[in-house]
Amino acid sequence: MARTKDIKNKPKRVIIYGPSGSGKTYFAGSFPNPIFIDLDDGMATLAHVDVEYYTINGSPTEDVEAVKLMGDKLAESSNSYLKTIALLEHYINTLDDSSTLVLDSLSIFTDAALEHVLDLGGVKTPRIQDWGAAQKLIETVISAFRKARCHVVVIAHEQFMKDEDSGLISWLPLTIGKLCTKLPLYFDEVYHSYAERGKGSEKGKMIYGIETSPTRRTTAKSRSALIGNIEFPTFENLYKVKTKK
Repeated sequence: MARTKDIKNKPKRVIIYGPSGSGKTYFAGSFPNPIFIDLDDGMATLAHVDVEYYTINGSPTEDVEAVKLMGDKLAESSNSYLKTIALLEHYINTLDDSSTLVLDSLSIFTDAALEHVLDLGGVKTPRIQDWGAAQKLIETVISAFRKARCHVVVIAHEQFMKDEDSGLISWLPLTIGKLCTKLPLYFDEVYHSYAERGKGSEKGKMIYGIETSPTRRTTAKSRSALIGNIEFPTFENLYKVKTKK
């Protein structure tokens, strides 16, 4: 029989979602030795630091290392879904807890998965079954993160959803179908990011932070005992662990 006191620290499995410009990519870049799979063309955010990344944007891939991992034929194609899968599979199976695999972003990856399904079906307009097939593909990828020995950070944009009965508007990760409400099942840490103007003595200063606890309007949780709002989050100040460079 297992005992909870014997549970050791394990790599962090994090999803962070929020509006554009709220510090999601910057936060992910603070993790140990991050490798970004960049579908959002947002790496300029980290231009001041030395971070490894691959850009996947629907154009032929010319990055030499990426071509080695995905093969010449796939590299020449416009299939962003299969290219991302090839890179994710490689790093899920090779990275350890001294490194971090970052998917930026799940929202754009969702579009790529749906486009892949439409290509397979030879159709241009999504049918009900196409949405379901795309969601299944994404869930399969997210499930695979569980076997990773490295830290994993998944970045997503946010969407607004209104409960027709209560009229309550909530913020959820932008992805496909009902997956937005299921995502917390796959991650130990679920954070909602925000950016706001400071008040009082910090009036005019931009404050970047994350919500780590659920509210009526946002989904969040932490198995690292993080509670409430945390300003200017980084890997080190959240988990009190010094990164090894």
